[in-house]
Amino acid sequence: MNQGRPQSVYVRALTGDSKSQGAWGELVLERLLEASGLCEGRDFETQVVLRDEGSEVRRPDVVVRLPGGRDVVIDAKVSLTAFERWCNEDDADLRGKHLVEHLRSMRRHIEELGARGYGRASALSSNGLVLMFVPVEAAYLEAIRAEPGLYEI
Repeated sequence: MNQGRPQSVYVRALTGDSKSQGAWGELVLERLLEASGLCEGRDFETQVVLRDEGSEVRRPDVVVRLPGGRDVVIDAKVSLTAFERWCNEDDADLRGKHLVEHLRSMRRHIEELGARGYGRASALSSNGLVLMFVPVEAAYLEAIRAEPGLYEI
């Protein structure tokens, strides 16, 4: 039994394949930017094709165009498999294991984003900072609660 822990409708709906989870995360990010008053094509672009000095292609989910000609890359990452198990587990030991796996998944996403080298793309005016958007707030908050320095990696 779930012992009264709320299970997010998003978690229940998105326990399918990672491709559909990723598409959903990108959609939530785009809707959030629009709800914030930003306009696609003027303030941000989606699925921009970037090339670095070696002509390697990179495709971030969103590039936000800031005043002063600066750019910020945002990539949506949906990491729900272990989080969903954590939400639904009653056994404290297993919950702990699922939380560790959730943190491992979040760290893996962070490391992958860092390795992509968006800051080396010639079409960006960026300091290399990449923001990872996590569309399920509860998944993000639980990860930060368990590992407060995670957002600084």
